[in-house]
Amino acid sequence: MEELKTAGRQLRAAIDRYRNVCFSIHNLSHGGIRNILENHLDDIKAELLHFPSYEPKLRESWLAINKTHNSLAQLTPINSLPSEILTQIFHTVLASEPCPLDLQASADISSEISRNSSHTLSLGDDFPRCPDYLAHVCTHWRQLALSSPKLWVHIDFIPHEKFHKGLLARAEVHAARANILPLIVHLYEGQRTDYNADQITSFLASISHRMKALDFTIIKYCGRFTATVFDALLSECNSESSVFTQFVMTLIGNQHGARLRPNDDGSEYKLRDLILNLPRSAVEQALCHISVLQLRGIFLDWSSTVYGGLVDLRLVSSSNRNWDSIPESNLRTILESSPRLRVLHFALEITHISPKGTPVTPVRLDDLEMVNVSTLDDEEGETGLGTILRLLAPGSQPVQLSVWHQRHPYRGGDLAVDELAKFLQRSDVTRFSAKGGCPPLHEFLCYAPNLEDLILDSCIPIYGSVELSKNDSPQVKPLRSLIVHNYSPSIDLLEALLVQYPSKLLMVSDHPGFEGAGHVEEVLTEKHPDTKILIYKGQPPGEFAS
Repeated sequence: MEELKTAGRQLRAAIDRYRNVCFSIHNLSHGGIRNILENHLDDIKAELLHFPSYEPKLRESWLAINKTHNSLAQLTPINSLPSEILTQIFHTVLASEPCPLDLQASADISSEISRNSSHTLSLGDDFPRCPDYLAHVCTHWRQLALSSPKLWVHIDFIPHEKFHKGLLARAEVHAARANILPLIVHLYEGQRTDYNADQITSFLASISHRMKALDFTIIKYCGRFTATVFDALLSECNSESSVFTQFVMTLIGNQHGARLRPNDDGSEYKLRDLILNLPRSAVEQALCHISVLQLRGIFLDWSSTVYGGLVDLRLVSSSNRNWDSIPESNLRTILESSPRLRVLHFALEITHISPKGTPVTPVRLDDLEMVNVSTLDDEEGETGLGTILRLLAPGSQPVQLSVWHQRHPYRGGDLAVDELAKFLQRSDVTRFSAKGGCPPLHEFLCYAPNLEDLILDSCIPIYGSVELSKNDSPQVKPLRSLIVHNYSPSIDLLEALLVQYPSKLLMVSDHPGFEGAGHVEEVLTEKHPDTKILIYKGQPPGEFAS
């Protein structure tokens, strides 16, 4: 650096001296000694020939020192951060980028069961490259990325005819860079499949003992790739040392759901079912540590021990046209075998229901904190809402309850209203979300004294849910938020809602047909000055999304 300083000083001095000499000669040429300078014309021409070389040399010097300047840590804010903080930023960026195979971005059951066979996965230039691209920015970032095994625990693979080789190579690299950490494996079987069975079998078998979570999505039918996956993964799982605790499987289509059947299952099977090359004992042993079980359109036998010991259970039909079913007795057994259950998503038809008048004792679930139920009308106009809710007895934990009724308008029977009211009485519901249709709110929300958030999504006709009798009194405790989404309410409707359910915040989606947002805000603000009015587009912001 001393040499740079010295050379710089000398260069600047030389440039100043050179410039002064050039101007002196220029001034002399206009004086009385012009004839003397003519004798040095060759020297002046020779000097001019050097000028073109000065600029590129100076520019090269400038580029070199400028690159050095920009790469210095103290002058590049993000690189000035300690390595552990920069690594944490990498993890934050990675967590915010959705996985292309994650078809359950929304926890809303309505999204989950409305997917159909037209779904296709887009691959190509837009296929996410994170965390790969973090290792390609600069040497420093590459060193940090490669020294953080946790960045590489996510494995994606698709047996696509065009991309399977590259995706397998990428998966192998990720598994190696993750070192010995447990892996999250996302797989997808759709159309136009192709893969090397020996290579994928070898790879899956090599990581089976490290697999923490398996998320498998299938379009329409379980093909040979699905069988290959389960043969490779489950046959190698050791129940004593297994870290395999999360199993998510989705079958998307318009038909009834399928079953995962062991090879010693003697029951009748359907074309869509997947016959595993393993006996039931081996399957249940491989899945014995599962605590998060999310099945959509494809299920294990309802008597399987895999349904026990769960904290997160999601049973959802494959489509909104043909619902899968479960006998009430099997559902009760499953709930009883998972006393620490925290999350329940349910979108199945319940069959073999106890006769009317038969006492039903709810299952005690002290840790239950989220219940998401979807229902359909049957031929008699009754819904399954009451049938499922009467089986649940939450503890003292605050509960978020979401119901989605798939027929408009709601025309459920008394069972749904009665059991909904009883459920609220024996639980502490702090958040209630209704989509599609629901019973009149005033018939049951009076039993939720600690309610904080009320979300009404596409409730048609919503008017029937807020009609107030003369004896109805407003909610005593103001809500934190009242949200009306995917609907075009009138001012009168919003006024009725706020009268019955005073709220610190009213959020209304700017849905097509909802006109005069500014006028609505002005009128309601005048009548309810303690309520903040927010008109929004798209989905409700952040934590308020239903």
